[in-house]
Amino acid sequence: MLRWRVAAVTDRGCHRKTNEDNFFVSQDKRVFAVADGAGGSPLGAQASAITVAEIESLWHERAPSSTDIAEVKNWMIEAISRANKSVWLANQEHNARRRGSTVVLAIPLSEGRIAISHVGDSRAYRIRDKCAELLTLDHTVVNEMIRAGQLTAEQARYSCRNFLTRSIGHVETVSVELSDFQLEPKDNILLCTDGLSCVLPDEDIAVNGRMGDPAVACENLLRATIDGGAPDNVTMIVICFEAEQINDECSTAG
Repeated sequence: MLRWRVAAVTDRGCHRKTNEDNFFVSQDKRVFAVADGAGGSPLGAQASAITVAEIESLWHERAPSSTDIAEVKNWMIEAISRANKSVWLANQEHNARRRGSTVVLAIPLSEGRIAISHVGDSRAYRIRDKCAELLTLDHTVVNEMIRAGQLTAEQARYSCRNFLTRSIGHVETVSVELSDFQLEPKDNILLCTDGLSCVLPDEDIAVNGRMGDPAVACENLLRATIDGGAPDNVTMIVICFEAEQINDECSTAG
């Protein structure tokens, strides 16, 4: 069994006047979400706020199981689908079709696994043994070009002005990508917006995000992103896993 600690941070970055990102950490420290608004302030900020509010609302109504992976994945689909419908309806009401958001959602499970769902280009990484492994696939034109063999991953590193192929609120029904992964003691999970991932290569994410203290990892990652110019808003959640001791309970830092 594993226990975990969590910390989160958000920053408007070096060039943006406002912050259109939002995040959610449930009170029981079992549901984690990061959302990145699109459409320009204040539309983007509104979309990401609606997204995390709908996830929080469902958590208050019915917290997900930590033992039934199928139930957890259905809960994630419902949460993101609710968010998508709410943003889409807001767009219809105010004729603001540019309002949208990305989201990445994570829920640790029993027996050392974690479920992850996402829409857009907000990402999840697993940091293990000094390496950062990307666990999600961006829903962007650039990533579609990589999969089609029209662009290399190295070339894509310099093409971060991505057009999204999937996002919250642009259509009435959105397809939610779901996956789950095995965890080990000393693994860190990073959820982040592209304000971080477009600045830091994987090796820098690993170096700065591998700390056992999630607050320190967040501080290091944010500082490295700011030092790298931080052209966009930057938001992250770091979850640090360790072996559970007798009578331990999951706890939080920050």
